[in-house]
Amino acid sequence: MRWVDRQGAAKGAVPTPFRFSHGARPNLTFEGLSFSPEGRWLWLSMEAPLAQDGPVSSVAEGGLTRLTRLDRQGKVAAQYAYRLDPIQAAPVRRGDNGISEILALDDHRLLVLERSGVEGAAGRFAYHCRLYVVDVRGAPDVAGRERLDDSVRPLRKKLLLNFDRLANVPTSNLEAMAFGPSRDGRRTLVLMSDDNFDPAAPTHVLMFSLGVAR
Repeated sequence: MRWVDRQGAAKGAVPTPFRFSHGARPNLTFEGLSFSPEGRWLWLSMEAPLAQDGPVSSVAEGGLTRLTRLDRQGKVAAQYAYRLDPIQAAPVRRGDNGISEILALDDHRLLVLERSGVEGAAGRFAYHCRLYVVDVRGAPDVAGRERLDDSVRPLRKKLLLNFDRLANVPTSNLEAMAFGPSRDGRRTLVLMSDDNFDPAAPTHVLMFSLGVAR
């Protein structure tokens, strides 16, 4: 990871945390990134489990991946296990489920966007997205663990929104999430889809009024 200034000049690099230097699966590595609101911490999420942390999600069971808190110099401050959902429908060809984005609410809570892609017989993907909130307070730090297994207690997650249940909202490959402008005194949340270079898949931008109890 590298950071640049507003003019695009390179200013430095964040070293890859040691635990991720081996075992990453192709195209299933770092996917979510978010500074904490005051800028002290940088949160990083893996889309899917490292090889040593067990299998990727299947239709029957979700895999274990990691959420990592870094300081501004890139040093690991803490790391937490996160249990992914299973793949949300049986694929005819391919299917997956992973974290596509994260967004820090405060020092200890994160929004976590999970996304399943399920390929049908015609070769087109259907997407199933869910938005969760997690609280890391009291959760075990797994930064020192070489492997994750069933002895690890993952973060408790609370479902905020299942996008499949929204009326008149097209399902799409949601992969970006940020806070938008306040409306009527309430914070807004903006999500955007990735078209995966498919001309038949329009980019969608969704905006929600956000209310998350403390």
